[in-house]
Amino acid sequence: MALYWIFVLLGFVPVSHQTCSCLNDSLIFLHFSGAVQTKILNAHNTLRSQIARGLYKSSNGTVFVTATNMLKLTWNATLTHFAAINSLRCQSGAGDGLCIFVQPNGSPDTIGTTATTKWANEFKTYGPMGYVTSDKTIAAVSMAWARTQSVGCAYSMCMNGTQSVTAMVCAYYPIGTVGKQLIYFQGPTCSKCPNGTACVPASGLCV
Repeated sequence: MALYWIFVLLGFVPVSHQTCSCLNDSLIFLHFSGAVQTKILNAHNTLRSQIARGLYKSSNGTVFVTATNMLKLTWNATLTHFAAINSLRCQSGAGDGLCIFVQPNGSPDTIGTTATTKWANEFKTYGPMGYVTSDKTIAAVSMAWARTQSVGCAYSMCMNGTQSVTAMVCAYYPIGTVGKQLIYFQGPTCSKCPNGTACVPASGLCV
């Protein structure tokens, strides 16, 4: 529960349960299966690894500079619950440590892959945008913020007006997308891993 109270102190209090009209007039927020969790986590760490090793290229051919301090993400149960509550918004968007994706009649088995691909593709479309947070790449930055340690994602089955939708949310800690700070430190791959972590050369991530 420690992360929950950190969120409260920072002002990131879960939204009211009344912000979304959910199916059958009940609150239906659900955790993903273990297999889907693994796919979502792998999608995050694959993007992070590709960037860290200088293998990520945007559509216009820009190769992202290698990262010295990119951590490997782990899955966090407290963040998962926080994401579940926020999924009741039934709204797309990103910010305040959250990435949100809404899909009409979305399947819980596939929405994780669809959402993470869409978020990561912000970098594919717009490039690094100065390696800081921008309105066009805020979800991709959340996925790739080097100092973020953990992620948790969940979904809700909701009614957005008259349309049935699946709303997926991922929550991150520590929260990235901070002002004009660099997404990651640039230089030789995982050469400056944070204290208590070590470089894994095959992935370029600090573990």
